[in-house]
Amino acid sequence: MFLQIFIFELRYRLKRPATYIYWAILFLMAFLSINILGGAIDGMNINMGYSGNVMANAPINVYVITTFLTIFGILIISAIVGNPVYRDFEHETHGLFFTYPITKADYLFGRYLGSAAICILVFTAVSLGLYIGSLMPWLDPEKIGANKFIYYIQPFFINIIPNILVFGAIFFSLASLTRKILANYVGAVFLFVIYGVTSSLLLGIENKTLAAILDPIGMTPLYEIIKYWTPAEKNALTIPLDGLLIANRLVWLLLGGLTLFFTYKRFSFGQFTKEISLKRLKKTVSNSTENVQNSNIAFYFTEPIFNKQTNFRNWLRITKIEFLNILANRYFIAILFAGIAFLFSTNINIGSLYDTNTYPVTYQVIELLNSQFFMFILIIITFFTGELIWRERGSKLNEIFDALPLKNSLTLTAKFSALVFIEFFIMFVILLTGIVIQINSGYYNFELDVYFKSLFLILLPNYILYTMLAFFIHVLVNNKFFAHAVVVIFFLFNFMMAPSLFEHNLFIFGANSSIPYSDMNGFGNQVFSYTMFKLYWFAFAIILMLLANLFFVRGTDTSMKTRLAIAKKRINKPMAISIASALIVLFLWELTFFTTQMC
Repeated sequence: MFLQIFIFELRYRLKRPATYIYWAILFLMAFLSINILGGAIDGMNINMGYSGNVMANAPINVYVITTFLTIFGILIISAIVGNPVYRDFEHETHGLFFTYPITKADYLFGRYLGSAAICILVFTAVSLGLYIGSLMPWLDPEKIGANKFIYYIQPFFINIIPNILVFGAIFFSLASLTRKILANYVGAVFLFVIYGVTSSLLLGIENKTLAAILDPIGMTPLYEIIKYWTPAEKNALTIPLDGLLIANRLVWLLLGGLTLFFTYKRFSFGQFTKEISLKRLKKTVSNSTENVQNSNIAFYFTEPIFNKQTNFRNWLRITKIEFLNILANRYFIAILFAGIAFLFSTNINIGSLYDTNTYPVTYQVIELLNSQFFMFILIIITFFTGELIWRERGSKLNEIFDALPLKNSLTLTAKFSALVFIEFFIMFVILLTGIVIQINSGYYNFELDVYFKSLFLILLPNYILYTMLAFFIHVLVNNKFFAHAVVVIFFLFNFMMAPSLFEHNLFIFGANSSIPYSDMNGFGNQVFSYTMFKLYWFAFAIILMLLANLFFVRGTDTSMKTRLAIAKKRINKPMAISIASALIVLFLWELTFFTTQMC
């Protein structure tokens, strides 16, 4: 049965459009990366982490780009390899599969290896994108060296395949044992944390061998191998199978194998995780029957009231429920504590700047904490937006919930507000973390006013903007996993490529995201320009939220044709006025920009 299950997983994935979309995304990112290094786009470059006159298609560059795209591809590995067993529970077909005469080994390893094989096929886009991109005629000839196909094959076998097998084993095990797809996101976060700690903390100590072995991505041993290479060696030599690199790969492959073995031992075909006590069930039924017989049932007829007070109370209840659900979510807690642990582990020597002892003043602490916790907040925004939008559908309660007399705008804004309150909570956590780090460094001038202004008035509006964007994407795409990918791709483009492509912040979503602070001038004279930019982007984000309200899914027919027809009917006078007002604000800003630029 192993072969049949393996082939079934292959056929299922090959029929899914997402498989080809993932391939196209990776191909495009690899193609653009080699073209940027090759001088195809003026003013854009990629920091490879080392110096020297290195050709765009040098073996080291190909290896590093491949590795970085594998880091991005963690989300794709999670979606493909971590999903098979969870999919059976989500579609409620597990009862059918578990009654077949199949062994646990055939079921688990057939599903795992079938999805891993498809994932490897998807990641061939990285090597092909780099190779085809290096052949383009518009590249600068001075930045292109000898082009050998081995340069692209070697990192595929040394880096991509082992990472897919290891990360896939971790995600597959988490989703299979917990039967929660959110567990995969937490696993991805912890992989990022381990990579960040090995890169920033362990590289600063003498025992760099430990850092190289613990790096799950395989980047640290690479930098250890090439740190004394000349530019000529970087342009000509392929990556040698050094002891550190081999040790790193073997350690993590062993960890992946142990993870699969643990999953095999713990996984059960039993549908229920707890035994049902017939004695307890009989007692419960008896008590409930007795209570019904001895109670007087009175019926009261009330007239439903739908006014502003009722809508506000409903909004408040939904917001409270969603906020507490996220706050008590074990995976949210795990991501939050992983971020806090990462902050403490990477800021032990915060009172040092360029090997010079300094005071850990508040503005310096805020800058460091925000730059390091930024990724964790984006992860929370990305994934919990999907959980909020899909909560009712994931629980199979959407048809009941959709029948309730609640406005779309009430439901959407309540879910959005719950996530905004979570971001408020995270800002408080960062504030307390910063104070603890300052106390640990023997510094007690906390400057709480700087904390509040920086965190709640300057940084928080940016996260609210990103939340509004994520809600719009999730509603419009109407596919949780693909929407996650779209949000992540947009963030990568917005933070890494957009600043080089666009010269003005009016064209970079949420740009001008911070204000420099100094003890002499405070926030200086940039507060006004920052506020104006934020008003501009909030006007744009409000349009996105209004569009999300129009396309908000309600009912069982989710085709785009039906959603467009319903969206037209949902347009009323207040919504039209709101959209028109926001568009006028955007137009005036753009007009001001072009007028000032032309004068």
